[in-house]
This record gives sequence, structure tokens and C-alpha cells, in this order.
Amino acid sequence: MLKRTALHASTTGSRYNDGLFVRCRSQYVDPGPKELRMIEWPERNRPGFVAFHHDYREDGWGLGKPEDESYFDFEQIGEYMRGVLVHPGNFFGLIDQFGETLQFYVNDDRTVQIDFIVEARRGSMVKMAPLSECIALVESAGPSLAALVIPGAVFQAW
Repeated sequence: MLKRTALHASTTGSRYNDGLFVRCRSQYVDPGPKELRMIEWPERNRPGFVAFHHDYREDGWGLGKPEDESYFDFEQIGEYMRGVLVHPGNFFGLIDQFGETLQFYVNDDRTVQIDFIVEARRGSMVKMAPLSECIALVESAGPSLAALVIPGAVFQAW
């Protein structure tokens, strides 16, 4: 049985999911803008991130835990996002080499909630978006998810 964790999905309260939405990340010290430009991918020939997901459909993509440390390149990330983020309750997340976490959760109306954890402020930057926008956001990422700009996202405290 997985631990029940809160997903900070709405301004009216927390939404719960028996999945793997993560709230805690490893310690991360912001190296500042200059150092961010010098960051390299962990695998130079395979840019990507550690991925985790949960597809609740019986014939779906199953479960991938953060602790599995499955490294996905961008092609795999896009494939999984298109496969997993189509059913309400499913989610997909990415963790960069610095412990920054970007998560996606499918709402009942099939819109996708983007949730970027901001540990230092004890909250997340959130936005509802279509799947195509979520995929484009990930494809625009560099080696550190901290450098991502999510237009229209608002901060939501935990």
C-alpha cells in the first residue's frame, strides 16, 4: 500500500491521490544564474530527467517510482506523457539532477495540472494546461528544471 500524499490541486483544498506525487526533494542549493548556464546534462548524449508516473488504467503504463531512478531522454518523456496523461487521476513527474521536481496530474475534465515544486517557499507554481502545452514545456527544459518559465503559473502554498 502506497502512502497517501496530498496533491495541491486547487485553491479550495488539497486533492488526494494514492499515487506517488512527491512533496519532498533532496537538498538543493541554488548556484545562481551564472552557474545555471554552465550546467551539463548527466548523460551528454541523452538529455533528459529521472521520471516517475502512475497510470491507473488496468491496461495502462503502470507505475514508475521516483526511487527507481529511471532516466528518460526527451523522446521517452514525450512518449510517456502522451501515454499516461490521458486518463483522470494519472500523473507523470520529472526530477532533475539537482532534485528539482516538475509534476503533471490529469484532472477529471482531462486538463493537466502543471505543478512545479518550490521547496524554499513551501509551495508550488501551478497551472492548468492542455497536454500539448505540457509536452512543449518539458521539451523547452534545460539541464535544470529551475530555469523553466511557466507562463501563467501562480504560486500556491501548501
